[in-house]
Amino acid sequence: MGRSKRTSIDRLEEDVLDESIATQSLLKTVVVLGGRAFSQPLRKWALNELRGYNGPLEEIPQYRTVGAPIQADSRSPFWEMRNQIISVFDLPKFAQEDLDEVFPVRYSVAKIQSLITGHGENETIKLQLPAAPELARVMSYERRDERVIVESLYWAVHVSALQDILE
Repeated sequence: MGRSKRTSIDRLEEDVLDESIATQSLLKTVVVLGGRAFSQPLRKWALNELRGYNGPLEEIPQYRTVGAPIQADSRSPFWEMRNQIISVFDLPKFAQEDLDEVFPVRYSVAKIQSLITGHGENETIKLQLPAAPELARVMSYERRDERVIVESLYWAVHVSALQDILE
């Protein structure tokens, strides 16, 4: 009785349907297949997913851009606020053009999986805005008459948004 040969594509197809196979393993297979098929775009995409989309010139796919409100933790002598949703227009004017309520997920799939594993299904993950400490200092200075101190600024990314990227 002859044994049928399973191709790399057959194995990949089976592995994609197998929930127990890690995304990283699938992507490594895609890197190899991209090389064998002389498909530089496929190989580059899989390597970017494995390593992360590093550098400002590295364009990330649309599915890696998730909606995420900007939130702040702040206090005054009279109150304390945690997880307060703020508008882009609450940020200093010089930062308003560069930031919005969309978080570009540049992390590797391993980092995304690690973030998900460390949080519950219905939780949000606090991911710091670029230059957040400096922005918080400027915002605190602008509100000094009210004695408000902005402690931190971050995007609140829901765990399910990160799970969607891995899917």
